[in-house]
Amino acid sequence: EDFVPPDEVYAGVCRRGRQMLGLDTMALENAAHGHDPQTFVRGIFVYGTLLSGEARAAALRGTVRAASTTGTLVDLGVFPALILTGEGRVEGEYVVPDDLADTLEQLDMIEGAAPRCGTNGFYRRTILSVEAEDVRQLAWAYVQSDQQAGDLPRIASGSWRNRY
Repeated sequence: EDFVPPDEVYAGVCRRGRQMLGLDTMALENAAHGHDPQTFVRGIFVYGTLLSGEARAAALRGTVRAASTTGTLVDLGVFPALILTGEGRVEGEYVVPDDLADTLEQLDMIEGAAPRCGTNGFYRRTILSVEAEDVRQLAWAYVQSDQQAGDLPRIASGSWRNRY
């Protein structure tokens, strides 16, 4: 298949729309020039034991920036879970790994995430919008459903590091 670049007027409309919404345009530019569409989601949002300095931080190598997203953080004891309901802010980090595909494969195993673990994974990997340095980014994140979280205690601060 031969790559056909988008018309510049169309690309401009898309670019301005993303800018108006405060979204990163790098992925759009990459796609418009025929690069791998995986670049649309270049990073991972982490909020618990994968944070810098935490127990599983060594699983991630790459550029790290402070970030947050909308949702609720629940306390599972030795680690948290993010659920995507609620209007709270969840604090974490936006990590652009050195090798996204390999990192996601490794994290899927660590986090017990579907599809590697079928539909009964402990977490589900999904794409969400995060704010990193006042710029909205799309990021992969590992989340649980409301049903999985049940009546587990909520972390009111939205921060794993400030949970007590």
